[in-house]
Amino acid sequence: MAQFGELIIAATVLMTLSATVLSVFTKDERFESPVRKLFLAAAVMGTVAAAVLVFLLVTHDYRVTYVRGYADRTMTLGYLVTALWGGQQGSLMFWAMLQSWFAAAMGYWLVEKDWDILRNSMGIMGGIAMFFWLLVLTQSNPFELNGEDPMTSFGMNPLLRNPYMVFHPPTLFIGFAGFSVPLAVGLAVLVKGRSDNDWLFPLRPWILFAFVFLSVGNILGMVWAYEELGWGGYWGWDPVENASLMPWFTAAALVHSTMAQRRWGILKRWNLTLIVVTFLLTIFGTFLTRSGIIQSVHAFSDATEGPYLLGVIAVVLVVFIYLMVRRYKLLAPDNQFEMWSKQWMFEFTNWLFVIALLFVGLATLWPLFLDVFKGEQGTVPPSFFNKWMVPIGLIIFATVGVCSLLPGEAMMKRADKKKKMDLLRQTGVLALLSTLSGSLVGLQPELKGAMTAAPAVSVGLIVFVSGALLIQMRKSYLSGYTMRLGGQLVHLAMALMYVGFTGSGFVSEKKANLGNGEFMYVDDIKITYLGLRSDVNFEREAIFADLEVARPGGSVQVVSPARYLYHSHPKQPTSEVHIVTAPARDLFFILGETEFRQGRAVIKVLSNPLVIWIWIGGALLILGVMIAMSSGGLRAVLEMKPALRQKLSPVAVGVGVLAVVLLFGMFWMGVPGGVAFVGALGIAISFALVALAIFRFDKTDSTPS
Repeated sequence: MAQFGELIIAATVLMTLSATVLSVFTKDERFESPVRKLFLAAAVMGTVAAAVLVFLLVTHDYRVTYVRGYADRTMTLGYLVTALWGGQQGSLMFWAMLQSWFAAAMGYWLVEKDWDILRNSMGIMGGIAMFFWLLVLTQSNPFELNGEDPMTSFGMNPLLRNPYMVFHPPTLFIGFAGFSVPLAVGLAVLVKGRSDNDWLFPLRPWILFAFVFLSVGNILGMVWAYEELGWGGYWGWDPVENASLMPWFTAAALVHSTMAQRRWGILKRWNLTLIVVTFLLTIFGTFLTRSGIIQSVHAFSDATEGPYLLGVIAVVLVVFIYLMVRRYKLLAPDNQFEMWSKQWMFEFTNWLFVIALLFVGLATLWPLFLDVFKGEQGTVPPSFFNKWMVPIGLIIFATVGVCSLLPGEAMMKRADKKKKMDLLRQTGVLALLSTLSGSLVGLQPELKGAMTAAPAVSVGLIVFVSGALLIQMRKSYLSGYTMRLGGQLVHLAMALMYVGFTGSGFVSEKKANLGNGEFMYVDDIKITYLGLRSDVNFEREAIFADLEVARPGGSVQVVSPARYLYHSHPKQPTSEVHIVTAPARDLFFILGETEFRQGRAVIKVLSNPLVIWIWIGGALLILGVMIAMSSGGLRAVLEMKPALRQKLSPVAVGVGVLAVVLLFGMFWMGVPGGVAFVGALGIAISFALVALAIFRFDKTDSTPS
């Protein structure tokens, strides 16, 4: 069965052939349809190869080196399937498969959108997919044989056997691969010397699609770290964590900036630069993971793809700089705007995101700079990141709140006197409310330390942004224009997440060595130790500590933190924490060293304020982007290609069936019901908005100035 890995060769050849044809016959339209079919064939071949690898993993074919390294016989079926992207070679092949599908989808989806740039875009997409398949074939082939059929294997890292980690890598990979579509179109625009804004209209749904998956991937990674690593945090500013955050900064700026270009014809250079930089940062993150220059639980120390990834970054960067220099004057803005106008705020927000990117990037690479230039070993502690990212975040959210209220005229001086007075009145009322609410929080005696002002200011900001959101919702309702609702929800979501982030500055910890019946207090909560118990199954050995948690109001519950020791990794115990969530704080229970015969154990309890607001904000962020895609992006697609409306029903049914299967899979993998409910709710809302978009398409298209 492993010989079917030669499908990788077929996918590589097909992609190479299509890219060659497009580069040689750039002006012959006869080759466009065959090339689309070659793209689709390559995607199918890659998918079949991935399916074969999954079969080898499930059937424990240990003749294959990759299977022996990531498919232990004690692993459940779900984790065996997800081992496809759990290792170095499999994850890269998964990414190559996604690149092929994005290339095929772009060729068919944009076929009637813009013929002038589609051919060049397809050539670039073919080149990217070809590169990934060549990398898999020559440097990271998951079908390599080890020459024997051993009865034992190493199995997947115990830290990765977590439901959130099942979905974290593929969502990130979809986001990474998705940004290759804007890259291909952006470079094609530069090659063709286009100065109009029409090419951006059909591209925006692709940008939003990639952005939402990049956001979901980062949020799932945070939840995984919070529940699995056992240190009580969700973001440790690990280099690989930062590598996935950096493209998110530029992607968020791109989402804002493209809106400005569509509405006013400005920020053209910004958008093309952000498109290219976002893609390059996704490749750079992969370079960090696979170059061996950093040590991380996320990294593959034995990977050899690093130099090739660095080479792609260099090639794309050189090509972009050359084209941008040639087209710089051509990309001048269509309209001029004054300082402090809404348009100026868009550009100012872009600069803030770039500052955040540069800070995180330089701080992440600082230890490498020290090692290369001074031969010294150094680290940048998380406290350094928190110290500087807090004010940067505050400025970004303040800008977002003010920008939400500003009128959309091309120049502020065009706004009449009444609009200016309304703006001043709204801003004054919101500023007063936010100041009062922030002051009430700031006066609380519990807030001490370096981040004392952060919760107060963030609460004030959320009041301000919420007020701005309500004002915009009222305007949208009165005008019948709801496309901006998604963006406003995203702004509110980010404010909620920031409130949650500020809680990390006020974590408290209690630790005690307890015997049966002994207790400890965390603030006003009594925690009584009930004893130890053990459990053994085919996969692991476990020790649980049962604790009774009694609150002042009389409510009592039993929690059971544990330590696991997997049979496949006897020297790598894992901490299985128990988390009790509440709006004000989480109680985070960790089982430390145990004396089983004496019945004693070290119990550590962390009080983590406001963490739940990170997850609520994350869900709202995803929902907001989905609303933006449904009410704006889908509607744009329908207007550009009305024939899709006739095909939408069977597609919707297929997506609905797939969604149900995924939700059942989430329950099967042990994902908490609340997370699955949020997923189901998001899907339901998305389908409702699809129907709304079609309905509104049939009615009217009134866009307020």
